[in-house]
Order: sequence, then C-alpha cells, then structure tokens
Amino acid sequence: MLPIEEPFDKKLQQAERAVQKFIKKANLWIANKKEILNQCIQWQQVYHTGILLQSNLFRIEKGMSQIVIADWEQGEKEVVIPLDPYMDIKDQLKQIFKKSKKLQSGIPHAERELKRAEKELSIRTEQLSILQKVSSPEELNSFCLTYHLNLNEPSTTPKRSPAKKEEAAKPYRVYKTIAGLEIWVGKSAKDNDKLSFHHANGLDWWLHAHNYPGSHVVIRGTRGEEPDLDSLYDAAELALRFSKNTDTRGGEVSLTQVKAIKSVKNTPGKVMLSKYRMLKIKLDNNRWNRLRGSPTIKPLA
Repeated sequence: MLPIEEPFDKKLQQAERAVQKFIKKANLWIANKKEILNQCIQWQQVYHTGILLQSNLFRIEKGMSQIVIADWEQGEKEVVIPLDPYMDIKDQLKQIFKKSKKLQSGIPHAERELKRAEKELSIRTEQLSILQKVSSPEELNSFCLTYHLNLNEPSTTPKRSPAKKEEAAKPYRVYKTIAGLEIWVGKSAKDNDKLSFHHANGLDWWLHAHNYPGSHVVIRGTRGEEPDLDSLYDAAELALRFSKNTDTRGGEVSLTQVKAIKSVKNTPGKVMLSKYRMLKIKLDNNRWNRLRGSPTIKPLA
C-alpha cells in the first residue's frame, strides 16, 4: 500500500505555515501603518509647538538646545521644547510648520494604507479558516490553485530576482522618510565615493558623522530646498548608526550639500567640505526601528 496520508499531512502543514507567514506579515504591515498614521495625526501638536515657539521668539537666543515654555493649552503647564543650536530659529519654525502641513496632508494616504493592510489580514485569516477544514489531497490542491499557493520545496540555491540583483549592485542602502524622501546610505568606503560623486545630485543634502569614519548619507528629492526637520533627523540618525561613533546617546553630524564636498585623492570615502553646519542629535530607537521597517507598537511620546 502506498503511503498516501503522510505526504498529504506534510503538504497541509506546509500550506498552514505559508498562510501563517502571510498573517504575520499582515500584522507587521498593520503595525507599521498605524505608527505612520499616529505620526500624521500629531500634526496639530507639531503646529502648536511652532505657535509656542513663535510666541516666545524674544526669549530664544542663538545656540540654545531647548527652551521651557508655559503651555496655555495645558493650563500653563511648563513644557520643554528641544531646539537645534546650529540652526536659526526662523528656519526651525519654517521646518516645523512645513512638517505639520505634510503630516496633515498625509492622513488620507495613511488611512488608505492601513485599510489595505487590514483587508490583507482579513483575507489571510479567512484563508486559514478555510484551510483548517481541508480533509483530502484533492481539496488541498484546489485550495492551493485558488489562492496561488506554491508548496514545492524551495531549491537549495534559490535564484535571486532581477530586482534583488539590482538592489545588491547599488553602492547604497535606501531608506524612506515619512515625508516621502529617499535617504541613501553608502555601504563601504569605495561605495561612499560612488554614492556621493556618481549617483547623488549636487543639490542633494549630504550628512556624515562628525569626526568618525562612517557612511556617506544623502537625502534625495529636495531639489535644493532644505528637507523637513523630521527627514533631517532621520538622515542624521542613519549617519550615526552607520559610523564608528561609540556614544549610544547620540552625537554630532556634519550637514551640507553634495556640491560642497570634494574627494581626497587616494583615500576612498574621505572628503573635504567647503562649507557645512553641525546637527547635534540624540539617537532614537523608535526612529531607527521605523527606518529599518521594523515597526514598534510603543506609542509615540
């Protein structure tokens, strides 16, 4: 007698694992979209922060890293607002109001994406419910055909897709900000040169951990305009994370445009800056997780 039951049971388990994997991905997708939507919903808080700073301009001096302001919306409770000591307060206000506007306009898209993710979870959950009622090889084959599930064993040396080959060939990693800007991060010293001098545009913004070896970081898509503050902090976070800076609290990052950097002969990755300014930031694990695509459920502060 041929062993019919064992192969069927094995394939059924494979199918269940495959659907469970889809469910896990859908849950991660939902968590990610919820976090993005939560950030967008905070546009009013960002706007209010700008109004608080605007009403206290006379108290803000150059080089201040924070200011304590009585918030009239919280019964005059004192709040601490961080400042960029290297940026003019008027430029900071411009960035804050710009960020608030972008977050507000991003709400409809974030809501649509969350609904897509929730629909995906609903579909996959229903598939699992149907699969759990399958009781024969014929029903399993029908299920796999209906839901395009391939239970063939993967080869020991799977072929890399053209898209993955292209991604691997690039001299940089790609990250995305909430504002939709791309951040490119060099993979090595030689790749840093390729990124900065062959792939980046002269008007792109360029960052690097100050006084530490590390990746060149480029913010794309700004057309020469300074990026929003949140995107700047995303890029600065990546510049520190991909450097030999050992301070787990944060550090300083050099900021300029690509047109202001010049390569140093016979020293891959090393550059000279004709002009730049400094950003001093604290490392943020929530920001880092979002950039890596590993969403956290922890609510934003």
